[in-house]
Amino acid sequence: MFRFLTIFFVITIFSNCYGLSEQPCRQLNQQRQGYRLVLRYPPGWCVAMPHDECDGPADWVIQGFWPTPIITHSTIRFDHQHPLQFCCHKQQFNKKTLSSMIKSLERYWPSESYTNHYKYWQQQWHRYGACSHDPTAIDQPISRIRQYDQIDVGEYFALALDLFHRLRIRKWLDDNNLKPSNDHSILTSKIRKTLNSHLNQMDHSSLVYELRCAHSNNTTVTHGRKILNEIRFCFDDQLDFIDCSKFIDTDQHTGRTGLCDDDHVYYVDKLGWP
Repeated sequence: MFRFLTIFFVITIFSNCYGLSEQPCRQLNQQRQGYRLVLRYPPGWCVAMPHDECDGPADWVIQGFWPTPIITHSTIRFDHQHPLQFCCHKQQFNKKTLSSMIKSLERYWPSESYTNHYKYWQQQWHRYGACSHDPTAIDQPISRIRQYDQIDVGEYFALALDLFHRLRIRKWLDDNNLKPSNDHSILTSKIRKTLNSHLNQMDHSSLVYELRCAHSNNTTVTHGRKILNEIRFCFDDQLDFIDCSKFIDTDQHTGRTGLCDDDHVYYVDKLGWP
């Protein structure tokens, strides 16, 4: 009897927590966390990918919404050698939960290949969403020690979409005559100045986001040029902008981007460049 119960328990845990990963899920701790909203620019992104595996419009879309630990006095108590990924969660990913936002997700959070969006969203949930605290349900008792609940599936995707719509990157850049071009580079200082003016963070605004470029050593077609392909915005547990340096760097990246130099970058205007 004991052996049967043990086997049943193990199977239940694995089926509820594995998701799309072959590794077992991890228990989410109460360490304070923030979020990185990662925006992808398909023409720049696809420079570092095979053309038959990448598609998209010449406009910014969501790449991911990543929970990220914030440095605190108690940070040392937790293991942050690895990113917050593949956490145990009582709620299973269900397409019906996203029914009211499917069209928005297809447009603003598409898969990299623009095929099989549902599988891509499922991967995003199992890898990142299940590890996210719910910023709308933070309990702060008299002891002032915050207690965090895990976010549910619908709230996770809705929250990312809401934040995305506040960041009108393409319009902001266009309005300042920083338009995509395959022929001319742009000073990153001009991009930062434009973003800063809209983020209204004064001198500190450049610290709440990261400009990311395609690695020139990943592909020969860039010829050593830096291609803008991502912007990562940093938020705290209350969804206010936060200095990105306050995040614990768990090397959470795609392998296709690196920080842009404070120099010239190319903001290309079509897929398959050059």
